[in-house]
Amino acid sequence: MIKKSLLSVFFIAAYLFPLFSLVVPSFKPVDSIIFINENCTFSTLIPGVPPSQVQITVQSLPESVSFVSSRKQEVINGGMRSTELFVVLKFTKTGNYTIPPIAARIQYGFQHISFTRAAVYDNPRNTQPRLYLEFEDVHGNQVPAITEGKPVRAVLYGMYFASVLSVKSSAPENGLLIEKQSLFSIPYTQSTFTASPIALLIYEFTPFTQGTFVINSITAELTTWAGAAAVLGIEPKTVIVSPGDPADAAGKASNPFDEYTGISLFPNAFDSAAEGVPESAPSTADAEALLKSGIEKRKFLVYSALICALFCIIFIAVWFILRTVNKKRNGFIFPAALLFLAGVCIGLLLLPRYGVYSGGPVLTIPEHESKTAFIIEDPSIVRIHLETGLWTYIKLPEIHQQSVKKGGWVRSDAVKHITLQERSN
Repeated sequence: MIKKSLLSVFFIAAYLFPLFSLVVPSFKPVDSIIFINENCTFSTLIPGVPPSQVQITVQSLPESVSFVSSRKQEVINGGMRSTELFVVLKFTKTGNYTIPPIAARIQYGFQHISFTRAAVYDNPRNTQPRLYLEFEDVHGNQVPAITEGKPVRAVLYGMYFASVLSVKSSAPENGLLIEKQSLFSIPYTQSTFTASPIALLIYEFTPFTQGTFVINSITAELTTWAGAAAVLGIEPKTVIVSPGDPADAAGKASNPFDEYTGISLFPNAFDSAAEGVPESAPSTADAEALLKSGIEKRKFLVYSALICALFCIIFIAVWFILRTVNKKRNGFIFPAALLFLAGVCIGLLLLPRYGVYSGGPVLTIPEHESKTAFIIEDPSIVRIHLETGLWTYIKLPEIHQQSVKKGGWVRSDAVKHITLQERSN
């Protein structure tokens, strides 16, 4: 009798062992990315058990998660009849979700089938594309400080776009923003949606002066995941530029691109001492004559402004004295006003800085190998707009320009300033 009982227990254990030893994988999302307000299907496989012996019950779900439907279908897995389960859920908020296991009756026993952790993102049809700029080194680390006169690596990132058709940029005030490298072939189209930032372009930003800058001069033509075309500007990037170290002025500015290109965009743009062969002056005598003439004209304007100011003060003083002794002499007011206006006009003429350029090519950017914007054949008087050590940005006066304003970069040692006292460059 005892032997029959032990045999019965053995057969019952042998029958139930496959049930208790059955390991059911967790529910996993069918799609790689889950979006809010869209049906998300999770699936799992129960091997060796037909659909007729499987029942599931969804008991409780987190807030912002709702049950939509469930289904099961028979599949052949390893030559055995198996069941594939599907559960459809909907999420109404973004975030990372931990979904409680659901109860399942499999054959004659119960199990709880867990879910993998689910990350839910905004629906791409409702997202707005983003463009922003970050200052990073070649390893992706943030640049701790930006120094006057030193180039720094800037990366253009994009988010939530379907495709980028074109990107345009222009130099900000008191600085240069040069496209250095395109990380993708433009136009660029994404095959699948991603919520991660995508690096599109690498720029080199060189501030000419210290202070606070706002860079917002990059725009892109792109399409959204909803199919709409848009022209989007970057989010304004505020940059605080610290003063440069005078001890570094004699050497070359460090270049954040040397590690992977070996070429600097502006290797000599901020050197304090000129290196190499300076641009040749076609006629030193003509340049000196123009310089002396310019200095004489500037002296004449200065003296004229002083004379106007002096006589204006005299006329006002005489008018005030006569008024205090009850003698009205309004005739002094009109010439005083004319002299004041003349002095102001002469002062405005003295505000721009001018110099004499010895002649030669005028470059588009401050670099020896850059393109030539135009050529000044003979020594000419030019207007000085910006100086950055070795290089000076000049423009031809209005009377010499034809249809467009001609301006560009030249070596500073080729420009002599027109001042009351001649200064060496």
